[in-house]
Amino acid sequence: MEVRHIAVDRINGFERRPSGVYVPGKAELKKVLDKAKSDLEKKAPINYLPFGNEINSLGIAKKISQAVLLVGPTGVGKSMLARKMALEWDMPFLYITCDPDKTEGKIMGRPDVVFGSFEVGGKVETMPLQHFRPSSISTAGLSGEPVVLFIDELHKLRKNVDALFHPLINEREVNLSDHLGPGEVYSLHRDTVVIFALNPYYGDAGIETVGPAMRQRVKTLYFPMVTDADKMIQIVEANVGDIKGHRQKIESICQMCAAISRVYLESRREGTTGQDDLQIKTQLSKVLSTINEAPSPRIVVKTTEAILAGQPADDAVLEGIFNPITNDFGSTARALTTIAHDVYGI
Repeated sequence: MEVRHIAVDRINGFERRPSGVYVPGKAELKKVLDKAKSDLEKKAPINYLPFGNEINSLGIAKKISQAVLLVGPTGVGKSMLARKMALEWDMPFLYITCDPDKTEGKIMGRPDVVFGSFEVGGKVETMPLQHFRPSSISTAGLSGEPVVLFIDELHKLRKNVDALFHPLINEREVNLSDHLGPGEVYSLHRDTVVIFALNPYYGDAGIETVGPAMRQRVKTLYFPMVTDADKMIQIVEANVGDIKGHRQKIESICQMCAAISRVYLESRREGTTGQDDLQIKTQLSKVLSTINEAPSPRIVVKTTEAILAGQPADDAVLEGIFNPITNDFGSTARALTTIAHDVYGI
């Protein structure tokens, strides 16, 4: 008997499909889900501060088995919200982060060649086998268990790749026919919640990455850029706790970042500024085009943590806030530093 004719139904927790590809069995998939759940619990507590009714909206999406699209700038808590809901629902948190190099194989999973050993005619023979390495998406389908499936950075996908997600949204299915053979289609558990997230301010893509066919089939929640200093301070305190003797300094940083955000949005014709922002608008008028995005709550939180850890405030602000939002470390950084010193005393 030739080795290539040998068919083994199970090997090392993988089960053979009619196409000859081996996929993880239920026990192997359970290990993956248990680890995802354990990893999430280790990160608790999740200090998410709601913007509105988004927590209730996600609960409704779960009840009616509808996918959700979270739209908002970097660092406002989109992924934190998804993790929070998985924790509250006691469900594994599976995620995938998109990028321009994500092919269908990387998004859905792909077979790898491994070598299995078998006894043939009284001696051990070795033969190559195709093991399917599932992605988070295919794990959700193959397991059939309730999970929170989070697909982040959707704006970074190449054009038209979003069509891969249509079965998840329309039929709530994971179609692996191209990878495992004809008929390999798996239904998501009714309680599984599919959550997409994207940044509408990402280059020339943003929300345009998602076509009308997808937009009309998902519940869309919008997260605004934080332009209110009090909201920024609340987010910082929710994540950092007591800001001790640094309160005045941290409040000034929050006020500055909220004001920069207002000016940034006005430059995009998406907001307005007040008389108090005039000095900032003047300072930034020549360099606004080199600011990639306004300061997010996330970087303000990390900057606060750096200050509480003993770093001088001006260094923490430069390295944690100004440098990340611009590619111009010359005139733009100087303009921002001037604002920090002259207007906010940082």
